[in-house]
Amino acid sequence: MKLFDSAVILAIICSCLLLTITPKHDDIPGWEHVMSPAAIRSCSLGFTLLFTLEFVVRVMHQGLLLTPRAYLKNGWNQVCA
Repeated sequence: MKLFDSAVILAIICSCLLLTITPKHDDIPGWEHVMSPAAIRSCSLGFTLLFTLEFVVRVMHQGLLLTPRAYLKNGWNQVCA
């Protein structure tokens, strides 16, 4: 589980980095894109799918609510869900 947690933390960091280089609007005059808008959308979709998969794996492993280590009994997970 530690490798899984490390991979999720790395994905969170990469997602945050993507957010820092993403402009609010694609048509800002004078803004040079670090990545194309299509690449940013693809990465965002990839992160969404990855974090959805993480949620499903954790719920399957820990249970959602009625088990002793249930996903929703952790305060951080309540914020994320």
